Amino acid sequence: MDFNLNFQLVLLAVLLVLSAFFAISETSLMSVNRYRLKHLSKQGNVGAKLAIKLLNETDKLLSVILLCNNFANAAAAALVTLIVVEFFGTQESIIFIGTIITTFMIVIFSEISPKVIGAAHPEKLAPYCSFILYPLLKVFYPIVLFLNFFVLGFLKLVNIKTNFNQKDLINMDELKSIISESGTFIPQKNKSIFLNLIDLNKVTIDEVEYESDDFTDTQKNLLQEITINNNIQSSKNYEIHCLKFTNETLVAKLKEELDTPEAEEPKKE
Repeated sequence: MDFNLNFQLVLLAVLLVLSAFFAISETSLMSVNRYRLKHLSKQGNVGAKLAIKLLNETDKLLSVILLCNNFANAAAAALVTLIVVEFFGTQESIIFIGTIITTFMIVIFSEISPKVIGAAHPEKLAPYCSFILYPLLKVFYPIVLFLNFFVLGFLKLVNIKTNFNQKDLINMDELKSIISESGTFIPQKNKSIFLNLIDLNKVTIDEVEYESDDFTDTQKNLLQEITINNNIQSSKNYEIHCLKFTNETLVAKLKEELDTPEAEEPKKE
């Protein structure tokens, strides 16, 4: 009896851990920065490459995660019910209490906590989770296709379109926001240059905005000269700093040469 109970408790713990893993996987892969994944992939990160492949088939990825997660949760619930009935009887109140305990354990330990962790560290967790999910998708691929047939049919019936294969693109406004909110990663001077490049087709003079595409050749030449002068002015302090550093280096080198005694010439026989 004790061995049977211990086995059931260990099996219950395993099912809760599996459910937690699928919850972490779902949240981390759905919230991961795909541009960061692409960067890691170019650096040779195998997990990032697998994650990108999985995210290219988001519908199938979600299907295999939810299939396995629901199976683990259902098995855990059934196992708790079995343990409660075996040791405490079949009274309705006992079964109800067992259901409440199961729900509490799944929600706390296998749903909310793992998903909070996955949302907090998606870039770290998504590549590792992909090592398990990628072969798992291959194993359950026929079942996933069967499920997706009904899912996509239902979405088509209610006229909801899915664009999982669409490339991740950002518009100009989003790019400007990324540059503006980059913090200390991009110096302020460089931010201004990048933002000016993005808004190159828009020119504001005395609070009036003009489209540079409509400029004449003379106006474009004037604008080019103004832009060059602004860039020179923006980089003036940087250039002074560089010149100062270069001069200090040259002075130090000259002093070293002056302080070093000349090497004795070899005596001629």
